[in-house]
Amino acid sequence: TETIENSDDKIKYNTEKIFEQGSPLDISKINFTSKVIWIQHHFAFFPLDKSLSTQIETIKKDNKDFYITLHTTKPLLYMVEDIREEARLCLNQMDRIFVHTIDDLNNLKRVGLIHNVVLVPQGISLYEKEYKNENIKKTDFTIACFGFLYPHKGASKLIEAFAKFVK
Repeated sequence: TETIENSDDKIKYNTEKIFEQGSPLDISKINFTSKVIWIQHHFAFFPLDKSLSTQIETIKKDNKDFYITLHTTKPLLYMVEDIREEARLCLNQMDRIFVHTIDDLNNLKRVGLIHNVVLVPQGISLYEKEYKNENIKKTDFTIACFGFLYPHKGASKLIEAFAKFVK
């Protein structure tokens, strides 16, 4: 368990690793003290199954909000129908499902999830009115990388490209 306190906002963040990769997620024994429980999900980490649905249902009886960020949705399209239905029912219990792309929105729509889905694109968007710092010019740009540092994510290519650009 890791607790992070932000003195500016007086907010306390608790993070806890509660699974072993590939195993079902067991959140039943955790004493959640915050109103919001937010899970980061990738299908390689743990399944969205009946067991998790039951646990979420129990926790939500304590007036908790349950959020999930899906870092991919494509696996839902290729699941066997009964497993996809378990995942859909699990996701349907979430107060919010955060996704990163329009394709993710459409994939969730294809499996019947619409009402609780929110698009939060990765990256940044700067508008002229946001240039309050006189050291930042409208022509300046930002390079950022977010995600797991797996080879298929291309972080090494980004580093190599940036090194060439700086020269």
